Amino acid sequence: MGVNSDELAISVVVPVYDNADVIGDVVRAFLTQEGLRSPFELVIVDDASRDDPRQAIGPLLEDARVVLVRNETNLGAAATRNRGLDLARGRIVVLSDGDCVPAPGFLRAHETAHEERSHVDTAVLGQIEYPPAVTVTPLMRLGNVVEFWTAPGVGETSTDFKLFHTTNISLKREFVSERFDAELFSMSGWEDNEMGWRMARRGLRFASAPLAISYHHHFLGPEEFLEKCYRYGRLLSRWMAACSAEERQELERRFRPRAGGGSGLGTRLMVNRITFPIVRALAAWTEAWGPAFSASLYWKLYPFLFERGFRNRAVAGVRDALGDR
Repeated sequence: MGVNSDELAISVVVPVYDNADVIGDVVRAFLTQEGLRSPFELVIVDDASRDDPRQAIGPLLEDARVVLVRNETNLGAAATRNRGLDLARGRIVVLSDGDCVPAPGFLRAHETAHEERSHVDTAVLGQIEYPPAVTVTPLMRLGNVVEFWTAPGVGETSTDFKLFHTTNISLKREFVSERFDAELFSMSGWEDNEMGWRMARRGLRFASAPLAISYHHHFLGPEEFLEKCYRYGRLLSRWMAACSAEERQELERRFRPRAGGGSGLGTRLMVNRITFPIVRALAAWTEAWGPAFSASLYWKLYPFLFERGFRNRAVAGVRDALGDR
């Protein structure tokens, strides 16, 4: 019935939602990690998936290191990770995702990074990559930029809370008194940065573990990219609305400039409510034979949708916000 909590060095928290196509590989990769010197547990929290992760994981559930629990209803990524954090017993907590397959030395790299850094307030960032066998398109690279997958130039004194992302990060459990704000972030977007923001006020700093590689098996398509751009703007607006005036100024300075991505005035003149469907259609039409040009058009759509989402936080999606029915 699980690993003795007195022996546990690492708890890996993995939220799952409709990841049956890859969760078996995720679990298998964690159970065959190389070089670890201490026991670990794998805490999987199923957010009421419509598919069946239990069937996909199969006999691997018999391994004492695997803990699988299920939410009775879909609660969202923030609440699901919170449940995993509540269940975690290891001295180090690693946050990953249900569509991220760790490389063989993933946990060893996180373990080593913490052994070399005794500070309780140090978070260790790993590296997120696409699987080696996947042909990475310009649009996929653009999605990488939007989601802050990588953290180049992270030094021993980095304190930028924007580095806090939940696909590949580890922290000492005694420092993780906070939980993700599940009420503010009922859907995915900014919940990790917001938690990192609060932790940074207690002295959170970041270190890099480039050998802690995880392969992300989520390949962003055009429509999902556009919805994500809109959602990020919408959720940033909700986050800022819950802040003090001084806090809003900080978030405005740190995040709103991202909505200007591209060529400033030229971008604003090119993409507006009237030209948006034309640019979107052109981006889709050129994707097959001109992927780089297509991605440049999607990048021009990004600031427009981000700002639309920011100004229309009560409107759920792109189609409703633009009257595109």
